Amino acid sequence: MKRLLPIILIIAMAIGLVSCSLEDVGGFMGFMSKNVYGIKANMQDVKDATKKINDAVEEDEDGNIIIDLDKAAKVIDNIGDISASPQKKEEFQKQLAEPVAEGKGAEVQAALQDSIDVVKGTLPDPDDIEDQKAKDVVKSISDILDKAKESISDNPTKGDLATVAVINDMANLANEIAADPEMVNDPDKAVKVADRGLSALNTLKVVSEVAGVNLLEGIDVSAMMSDLGKSRDGEDDELQKYFAMASKNVAKLVRLITKDGKLDANKYNWVLSQARAVMASYELMAKPYISKDKLDIKNLDTIFEDAKIKRNLTPDDLILYFECVMMTTSQEVEGWDAQLKKFVDDNYEALMDLGNKSKDIDFDKYSDLTDLADKAMKVVTDKDESWNKLGTVAVLIAKANWDKFLLDVAGVTKFSELVEKMR
Repeated sequence: MKRLLPIILIIAMAIGLVSCSLEDVGGFMGFMSKNVYGIKANMQDVKDATKKINDAVEEDEDGNIIIDLDKAAKVIDNIGDISASPQKKEEFQKQLAEPVAEGKGAEVQAALQDSIDVVKGTLPDPDDIEDQKAKDVVKSISDILDKAKESISDNPTKGDLATVAVINDMANLANEIAADPEMVNDPDKAVKVADRGLSALNTLKVVSEVAGVNLLEGIDVSAMMSDLGKSRDGEDDELQKYFAMASKNVAKLVRLITKDGKLDANKYNWVLSQARAVMASYELMAKPYISKDKLDIKNLDTIFEDAKIKRNLTPDDLILYFECVMMTTSQEVEGWDAQLKKFVDDNYEALMDLGNKSKDIDFDKYSDLTDLADKAMKVVTDKDESWNKLGTVAVLIAKANWDKFLLDVAGVTKFSELVEKMR
């Protein structure tokens, strides 16, 4: 994989999960994306959701902005109906793109940061929690709050506020888990945690920009895997047509992290905060089904046999989670940020039109970036560093009803053997 375009690395890593053909992925893409009758949707749900976000922002008598994240988090209740209608979703996302308070960006930024401090102050110290699963949840959410606070823009949108509100809701759940660890240990109580995680995820898929970028959309993954095999023998030109297919969504991702044709640190960090929030929602959903015994990767094999896991997701969820994992883990590898910035700044125009301009990029100049990504991949597949992420991958495979399929096509019989294929 060293000779692939670095910006397509996430695709390569997602595909590397199985190292062979992933048939029928396309069947899951955009299944509910069309209103076949052309009937205009009733926008009352959108109005109600937008009002909940607006009502969460107030000014005191001195003109100070005050934000109630619990109020804003009530938008979660409207997401099901909004998500079911492309028209409603599009309209709501237009509302979310507006600033929280016109002309008061700095004040809103400070108020959001203060609100995050308040939320974090409610969480117990992870070191004071005896149960390992509960400790992991609290530590994860605490870290996400820190990162979110650091990356709030100087003119937050309603979508930014909604994203922080969802993180706040996950923090509330983390507090409940800390007080009652059986919520992630007792199978009879696990449903509540899994459902709350799913609600957070579904909301983030609407309010978070990064959750809307699917780098595999529209790609025949089965055919790509055949050509990827050829590329390992040196025929990288076979992959150019797939770069073209990914061009639109690559451009979308690049726009999220750039300003005036250059990688913008603030925008990049906010995208990473969104990715961490999406990742956390999946991990909360999966937590009750992951063994707390981290001594042997084989302890995750029983996940595929757990009849209590609802088969209620699609392969898209597995791919989205893995994309977020690779984005955030790569960023934590020393040297990644500088190399990514160099790559994006040097090749912005080509990245915005990858289908026509991919050959303008001198791939050999950026081998350091893929080397660093290889290091990130090793972290992800190391049980001591990424136990919960590996467990979440296993749960998402099961929830997508892909366990037997992936084991068969990878030529293995257990999840632990599949992890070896990822290395």
